[in-house]
Amino acid sequence: MNLASLRTLRAELGVPVGLSDHTEGTLAASVAAGVGMAIFEKHITLDRSLIGPDHRASADPTEFAATCALLRRAEAMLGNGQKGLAESERDTQRATRRVLVYARTMGAGVVTSESDFNARRTGGEGLGVELADSVVGRSLRHAVAAEATVRLADFDA
Repeated sequence: MNLASLRTLRAELGVPVGLSDHTEGTLAASVAAGVGMAIFEKHITLDRSLIGPDHRASADPTEFAATCALLRRAEAMLGNGQKGLAESERDTQRATRRVLVYARTMGAGVVTSESDFNARRTGGEGLGVELADSVVGRSLRHAVAAEATVRLADFDA
């Protein structure tokens, strides 16, 4: 099939490229979608045993519908090419995001050091570990408990 040629044709001609699929099954269509196919053509038959060159390689209506559904799913999975947080990843991000918690109980007025903080996956809100430098060396506005989530409001301005 040399489906990689679809990339070459698209790059050299600067136009959308397609696949005229004469294979059995849906594999060629799904691979072609992954290499940039924009147009898909497939013959449909009601009976693969009919006389003629195209019936054997044609899809029956059920297989054709499955291929179309597969191509729509592949299109959605390929996305827009921009890297970023997908909506479907937001719950995972919240669950796995590391936030700062206090390593020990401390009273108001204590000036914090790096050893006063730990990183934990709390599954909730809190100050991300990437902001640790913004709280090290600052004075606590009120007492805090060990393992409590660090918040900017805990510190004097």
